[in-house]
Amino acid sequence: MLLDEAMPRIAVLHFDTAGDFALSDGLADQLIARFPALTIRQHHGAPPPSALIADAEVYVGVPDDATLAAMPRLRWLQLPSAGCDGWPARLAGRPEVVLTTANGVFGVPAAEHALALLLAFCRDLPTYVRQQDRQHWAKTLRARELDGAIVAILGFGDIGRELAVRLAACGSRVLALSRRGGVAPPGVAELHAVDAPGAIDGVLAQADFVVACLPATPATVGLLDARRLALMRPGAVLINVGRGSAVDEVALIAALERGHLGGAGLDVTTIEPLPAASPLWRLPQVLITSHSVNTAPGKHRRRFRLLDQQFTRWLAGDALLNVVDRQAGY
Repeated sequence: MLLDEAMPRIAVLHFDTAGDFALSDGLADQLIARFPALTIRQHHGAPPPSALIADAEVYVGVPDDATLAAMPRLRWLQLPSAGCDGWPARLAGRPEVVLTTANGVFGVPAAEHALALLLAFCRDLPTYVRQQDRQHWAKTLRARELDGAIVAILGFGDIGRELAVRLAACGSRVLALSRRGGVAPPGVAELHAVDAPGAIDGVLAQADFVVACLPATPATVGLLDARRLALMRPGAVLINVGRGSAVDEVALIAALERGHLGGAGLDVTTIEPLPAASPLWRLPQVLITSHSVNTAPGKHRRRFRLLDQQFTRWLAGDALLNVVDRQAGY
């Protein structure tokens, strides 16, 4: 369907009242004022009424199926999340719609969160937290150091790159895996293509800490299975700030219970919220942080900056940022 260029260009910002997607401190009004050539409509809470979205070319938010069907003119869907879980499949019948993510909005808080989990295991904070619950004073002897440690980063996107900078400052040797590999940036000792023969296995076998920053795609589901978890060094720690589907949780529980792994810091799990019956809640060397890496005061400012860039590019007819490769799934 060809668009009538004489029609006004309409964008809809659909904000989640729970706060997962919003713009604070009048930033939405600033965005509207920045683009007089674009009619930007705001909606909060429940799915927007058809009258508000029927002529929209741009939708910023997470539309349900009925909302998608009500936007025949839609040409660009901007997700508020860094991931695009399931969206390439949902848009399979809409090849005219460009799908973009909020990559860049959450890299800093997610990297800081991963670093916090790494430091927690370096100082054996899980033990101290449980001792505090029992009012038990005792010194643990399970301290580690990031200085000189080998840290593997699986997934070298925004989060992985931000984490590598921080780990280099801590004196760690960083081994990273990305979709394409390439030349390792400063602070990264090795950068491998994830599909290179033996690359994942070789990196896992060396690492004292493994940090998964992987998106949810068919290729990443169960990537860290029983065989690969067994390749990790005895006592190694796994941190997951990407997607829970990348880790075989049954195999992870087994590796923790038999003492092969020294701990796991999990911001994400296969099922969220994590069921109360999961042994992960009760394993002593596990920290669970309830998918909270996106909790950060700076995300509103970074989201505003991203949308400002995106709308500028859209109106100029330039390529958008963070366009999802539908075949790769991210």
